[in-house]
Amino acid sequence: KDTTININVTPLGGVLSGGGVNNYTFNPSDATKNNKNQIQINYKVRETEVITTHWIHKKYNAIASGTRLLEKIIGRKGVSYPKSMYLVKDVLKLMTNKNDIILDFHSGSGTTGHATIALNQEDGGNRKFILVEQLDEHIDICIERNQKVLEQGNINSSFKYLELSKWNANAKNEILECKNIKELQNTFEDIYEKYQIKYNVNVKQFKENVLNDTKFLELQFDEQQQMFLDIIDSNQMYVNYSDMEDKNHTITDTDKDITTKFYNL
Repeated sequence: KDTTININVTPLGGVLSGGGVNNYTFNPSDATKNNKNQIQINYKVRETEVITTHWIHKKYNAIASGTRLLEKIIGRKGVSYPKSMYLVKDVLKLMTNKNDIILDFHSGSGTTGHATIALNQEDGGNRKFILVEQLDEHIDICIERNQKVLEQGNINSSFKYLELSKWNANAKNEILECKNIKELQNTFEDIYEKYQIKYNVNVKQFKENVLNDTKFLELQFDEQQQMFLDIIDSNQMYVNYSDMEDKNHTITDTDKDITTKFYNL
């Protein structure tokens, strides 16, 4: 088990240049015997091939230990193509200490949170995680998954869920909730007064010349909606920390306190 085996390999298409055979070194787990007692190579290695990964153990398979594991935890299909929990756990095992804080800016289904919990259980660590996700459907699954990991494992731990205070994100929601052009036109004043419009948009011209223009009115409704979405400044989707005291954002004292503590300011 602790050695490697050398196997002489002749290519299916003929011998290699020079007329001989080449030696390749395989880990024993790469070669097994089939039901005819013949040696079977599980992984092909070519002489000129650059090996891109050595993470070939079956527990790193994204379908079995990613997709199916997630489905088993939450009881239904979830995020597409989640990473293997064991892959992330072994990465954390190699790259973190027991008291580290682990940040995942694209948390998806929350695999990193799950892996952190599992590794702490394995080695008695006290790692903490911060998971960041923008898509609402992913956030819901991420929360549900890690809650169930704690509950199913009877683990005495917890996590806090915080949401960024929305600004222009609310404008997008209002636009997408409109059902017809009349509702879009009626909501324009509200959007203009409450939210941040792109600097290069002439609001007066948009209101007077575009909203009632024949070409605009002849567009499909989804195209009209998109024109409204396009004037919203995407760099101001959420309230910046520096704008927290602005009364127009109506940030509560509780939220201000939580934000200050989170950033340790």
